[in-house]
Amino acid sequence: KPNAIIEANQFVLGDMPFTPKPEGVHITEKSEVSSRVILGKDTQVIDSVIRGPVILGDNVVIKNSYIGPYTSIGDNVTVENSEIEASIIMQVDSSLIADNSVVTSANHIIPSTHRFILAENSYVQL
Repeated sequence: KPNAIIEANQFVLGDMPFTPKPEGVHITEKSEVSSRVILGKDTQVIDSVIRGPVILGDNVVIKNSYIGPYTSIGDNVTVENSEIEASIIMQVDSSLIADNSVVTSANHIIPSTHRFILAENSYVQL
């Protein structure tokens, strides 16, 4: 069930020790990445804030976004103009977002939160 997956993710990330910024990761000057953040190979953080504990996979692009605590993002994911916290985004989240799902919003009022469980190839426009 989604809640059990989210709780397990929070439990695992809650025990994550301090980790320094890895080498080979592109982080722009306008970005802020806290401790307890693991960034995968070829991950880019562009004009964004990441507050740990967070794990980002390989080839992830975070652009103009906020990634909050207890978030895990799998390989080859792009997050742009978004706020995500306590979620899991993988090739398969409080939201589960599966492969090839798109969530967009014409409403640019921040902050706002929504909860999703989306199967593969889902499309949601708010």
